[in-house]
Amino acid sequence: MKVCRIVSVFLIAGAGLVFLPVRAQAEPAEQSAPAVRQEQPLDLGEVVVSPTKTERMISDVPASVTLIKKKDLEQSTARYVDDILRYQAGIEVDRAKGGLSSPSTFVRMRGFSHPRAVAVLRDGAPISRAVCGGTKWNEVPVSIVEKVEVTRGANSSLYGAGAMGGVINIITQDPGDKLEFIVDEAYGTHNTWESTTTMKAPLIEGLGCVVSYNHLQTDGFYPYIGTDPVFQAAQRDNYRYNDNLFGKLVYDFDDATSLSISHSYWDDEISMGREHNHTDLKRNRTVAGFKRKGDFFDIAVNAFYLDEEFVNYLDHKRYEDCGELAQVRRRPGVDAGFNVAVNFPLPGDQVFTVGGDYRWAKMKDVLKGMTRTAPILDKDESAYGEQHRASIFCQDEIELGKLLLSVSGRGDWYRSCDGYHFKRQWRAGAYRISDDSHYPSETDAAFNPRIGAVYHVTDSTALRGSIGRAFHMPYLYSLYATTECPPGKTNEGNPDLKPEYVIAYEAGIDQKIGDDATVRLTGFYNDITDWMETSFRTAVGGKTYRWSNIDKVATSGLELEGEYKVFGDISLFANYTYLYTGIKKFNDPPGAALGYPYTAGDYKGNELPDQAQNTINFGVTFDNPDILTCSLKCRYVGERFDDLENTTRLEEYFTADLLIARKLTEFMEIALEINDLFDEAWQEDDGWLASSGRTYMGRVKLIF
Repeated sequence: MKVCRIVSVFLIAGAGLVFLPVRAQAEPAEQSAPAVRQEQPLDLGEVVVSPTKTERMISDVPASVTLIKKKDLEQSTARYVDDILRYQAGIEVDRAKGGLSSPSTFVRMRGFSHPRAVAVLRDGAPISRAVCGGTKWNEVPVSIVEKVEVTRGANSSLYGAGAMGGVINIITQDPGDKLEFIVDEAYGTHNTWESTTTMKAPLIEGLGCVVSYNHLQTDGFYPYIGTDPVFQAAQRDNYRYNDNLFGKLVYDFDDATSLSISHSYWDDEISMGREHNHTDLKRNRTVAGFKRKGDFFDIAVNAFYLDEEFVNYLDHKRYEDCGELAQVRRRPGVDAGFNVAVNFPLPGDQVFTVGGDYRWAKMKDVLKGMTRTAPILDKDESAYGEQHRASIFCQDEIELGKLLLSVSGRGDWYRSCDGYHFKRQWRAGAYRISDDSHYPSETDAAFNPRIGAVYHVTDSTALRGSIGRAFHMPYLYSLYATTECPPGKTNEGNPDLKPEYVIAYEAGIDQKIGDDATVRLTGFYNDITDWMETSFRTAVGGKTYRWSNIDKVATSGLELEGEYKVFGDISLFANYTYLYTGIKKFNDPPGAALGYPYTAGDYKGNELPDQAQNTINFGVTFDNPDILTCSLKCRYVGERFDDLENTTRLEEYFTADLLIARKLTEFMEIALEINDLFDEAWQEDDGWLASSGRTYMGRVKLIF
C-alpha cells in the first residue's frame, strides 16, 4: 500500500507537469566564453564547466546534468553535500551506520554498486580517494559550498579512472567584494551541537579570502539491531566529534585571470558503538588553481596534495568480550598530483580542448595489537603500496546549426608498485603471522573514447545521446589491504585483480513547458566487463569476502525528472528512477574453491548490492523572505539486496525532511529542521540502522 500511495502521488505530480500549457519561450542567454552558444533558446539552468571542461549551458551538454546552487543547500536540512545529493535522480546515497554518526557515506550512480565509479572533485581537483575509491563526505560541510555540478554517465574520456557512473564537482565559495561574517549555531536531538563561523573578506585590491570553521558533536545513537548478545551488552552511544577548518585565498590579476589556493584541516572522531571500538580520521588537504581566459585560448590548472591518517581502535569481539582493546590500526596515506586543460576556439564554431593530469598515491597499513592466545602483533607495515597515474586527453566540440557534436578521447597509463602484505592465518582460535608477501609491479594502459550529441528540435525541445567507454584500475586497498567495512565484514585484497571497463549508452530528451516547467527523461545501458566486487570466500573465523572480477555485468534504467515553479513563491520538483542490475557471468567466485555453496551458477542473474529498482523523490518549497521559507523533501527507496549473493534483502522505506526558516531581521534568521518526519527508521546495511527515527534541530543564523 505504501508503494502504491507514493507512486500515485508521484504520477499526479508528473501529470501536472506534462499537461501544463506551453507559454513563452526562454530568452537567449548572454555569454562571453567562446564555448557557449551565442543564442540559447532552451535554458535548463546556468553555465556549467564539469561535463565538457568548457563553459556550456546545461541544455548544450550531451549528458544528464544537475546544478545544485547555494540557495538549494540553504533551503534544505543538509549538513554535508551528500545530504542534498540523495534527492537527485539516479543517485543512491548510503550513510549506513548511525546516520549523522556514520564513519562513511557511499554515493553511487547509474547502478554501479561501489562509490569508486563516481569521480568526486572539489574545485576541479579530485577528492575521491585514490587508495580506496570512496569519498569522505564529512570533510565537505555545506558552509563552504557555492554550487555542485552533477554529471551522470560515463566520462572517462575527460576524467579517467572512476568516471564510470558520473562526475560530481563541488565548487567552494569565493571571497566576494564586501566583508561578511556568518555565525550559524544549531542544537537538536541526541545532544547534537553544530557551530559554524564563516568570514568572507576583500584584503587588498584583487585579493580576498574565505575562512570557515565548522564543529559538530553528537551523542548519536546505538545503530546495531542484530542478534549478537555480546554486541548488545557492550553497546555505547555512537558519539562523534567533527572539526572542519577551511581557508581560501583568491587573487584576481584582472577580469580574466585568477589564482587561488585553499587548505582544509579535517579531524573526525567517531565511536563505532562500543567502548574500545572507534575511529579517528585526520586530513590536511591543499588545492591550488590558476585560470585565464584569453582571446586565443583559455587555460585551467589545478594542483593538489593530501596527507591523511586514519586510526582504528578495535576490541576483542571475536572472543565474545568487547571489554578490552585488541588492536590499533594506523592507515596513513598521501595523494598528490595536478591537472591542466586548455581550450582553443577554432573556425567554424568549434572549441578544441587538450589536457592531461598526473596523480600519485601511497597507502600504508600499520597494525599493532594482540589476541588473547597469540603473541603481540607489531608490524610497521602490514600492508603497503603505491600507484602512479598519468593521462592525456583531447576533445572537439562542433556546432552545426541546431546540432552540437562532442568527440573526446583519453589515454590513461598507470603503475601499481611496491605492493606488500603480511599474511595472517586463523589457527587454534587466534591470528598468527604467516609468510610476508611482496608483489611485483603491474603496469597497464587504457584508451577511453566518447561521442555525444545534442540536437535542438525546437526552441523548447532538445534531444541528446552519447556512447562511450570508461574504466577503473584496481585501487590499492583492493590489491593489497585487508579491511573491515562495514563492521563484521572482512574484505581481503586480491593482487591479481584486473581493471574493469564499461561501454555506456545514453539517450534523453529535455522539454521546456512554458517559462516555469521542465521535464527531462533519460535512458541508459551499461555493459560492464570485469567489474570489481567483494564476494563471499569463507566463514572460518568470521565472514570473509575477497575482491574479485565479475566477468560480465549489466545495468540499465530510466530517470524521469520534473520541475515546476507554480508562481513566484512556490516551486515543485519530482523525479523517479527505475534501475536494473544483473550479473551475466561470474566464472570463478572465490568461495567455490573452498567448498562453500556459492558457485558460478549461483551468481548468474543476481542483482548488485544496495541497488533499489525503484526510487522516488519529490518536494515543495515556499520561499518568501517577508514571510518564511518552508521546504519539504520526500524520498522513497524500494527493496534491495545487502550482498552480492542476494541472501539478505533490505526493506523499502519512505522518509521526509522539513525545513521551516524565518528571517527576523536583516541580520538574523531562525530555523527548525525535522529529519525523518514520519519517524520511520530504516537499514542501509543488514543489522545496522541508518536512522533512529524523527530528529529535530533548532538553528540561529547571524549575518554581519
